[in-house]
Amino acid sequence: MTLTGWWLMLTGLSVVVTTIDVGRHPDHTMPIMNAVWPLMAVYFGPVGLGLYWVLSGRSRIGRVASAPHLPAGAGPATRHPPSPATTAPASAGRPHTRSTHRTGMAGMQDPLWVRSLRSSTHCMAGCALGDLVAMGLVGGIGLRALPGVVASEVTTGAVLAFLFGLFVFQAFPVMVERRIGFAASLGLALRADTLTITAYLAGQIPVYWLLRPAVMGGGGFAAMQVSMAAGFMTTYPMNWWLVARGIKGGM
Repeated sequence: MTLTGWWLMLTGLSVVVTTIDVGRHPDHTMPIMNAVWPLMAVYFGPVGLGLYWVLSGRSRIGRVASAPHLPAGAGPATRHPPSPATTAPASAGRPHTRSTHRTGMAGMQDPLWVRSLRSSTHCMAGCALGDLVAMGLVGGIGLRALPGVVASEVTTGAVLAFLFGLFVFQAFPVMVERRIGFAASLGLALRADTLTITAYLAGQIPVYWLLRPAVMGGGGFAAMQVSMAAGFMTTYPMNWWLVARGIKGGM
């Protein structure tokens, strides 16, 4: 088996393990993250599984379960609910602020880089899903939006990244969570994720454009993963800046 084959096999195993664990220990604080974590394993493979274990709080299970100061029934993966001081009203115009300030073992808010990293994985979920659906549409049913397979995948993927990122992973969850109108939730989504999705595409598209023609066969998915990793590298600084400035709430 080739190196690419081994990597894809490990990616599949990572997705299965993450999905099963999320099913057994769902995130009730932010239900949308139950879809984010398996998608992260899709585009990051074993690395995504490791990030899930750390960012979701699963790495603290043993220590939290045995901590004497926790109330009974708190559960090993339970996050502390946000206090009124960290819960911004819907009118504040900051998506992710409600129930997104995760706290650590001592009840302290996670550092900026961790909250920005979680926000990046949330942003990446919609982008990655858009790219994967685009690859399936172009390759599976022969869609040809533009001359050339790569151009079709890139164009379709960019459109779907915005659609999934803004609507499925941002606007609709905010609308349900805050019980506000769709127009208001979409406005918050545009403010929070337009720059982050654009930053992702700025990193993902050039890398995919370079790699995809060389691996038009089974390596196409691996090329997509590499390009998604590049997109993650460019969207993380943008998420960090938005969270630091208070434009986007840290998760």
